[in-house]
This record gives sequence, C-alpha cells and structure tokens, in this order.
Amino acid sequence: AKLVAFLACSDQQLSEIYGAGLGRGPRLPLIQIPTTAGTGSEVTAAAVVSVENSMKKPVVTPQLFPDVAVLHAGLTDAERQIVRIGRPRKGLCSWPE
Repeated sequence: AKLVAFLACSDQQLSEIYGAGLGRGPRLPLIQIPTTAGTGSEVTAAAVVSVENSMKKPVVTPQLFPDVAVLHAGLTDAERQIVRIGRPRKGLCSWPE
C-alpha cells in the first residue's frame, strides 16, 4: 500500500527508487493498519519488493511514512505471547534477505 500510494502520484518508475532516499514528490494520503503482530512495518519508511529470481529489493524514502497508523491495543494484548515468541524468529528469518 505504501508504494502504491507513492507511485500513483510520482513520475518515477519503481525501478528508479530501489535503495534509500531516491523517491521524489508527493504521494496519496496513507493510513496504515498492521496485519501481523510485531513487524512494525506500518510505521516505517521502508518497503521490500520481491523481484525476479526470488530476490528482494528495498525502497526507503520518507514518502513511505504513513499519515496515520491505527493500532488496536486490545488486539496486541491478546497476542502478547505470540509476539514475544514470533518476533525474534521473524527477525532472524528476515535479516539475511
């Protein structure tokens, strides 16, 4: 959603913004809601794009920060044990990519 909000208003192609700080211009309004516990991607300026040959390329630009991030504390409390167990594993599995 972050990249779509940016690319919809940009004259840049996705391939031009791989890396850090390469995005230019505005984006559509952006409200982020987490779909998994613990990743924090709803409040970062980063996105990862899967490309050919199972490679992943990062896009990091301030335009990817949301205008609003909606978090429901009740849902995160209910998943507290899952977050404690899942977060380190998720970090270790994602880091080398």
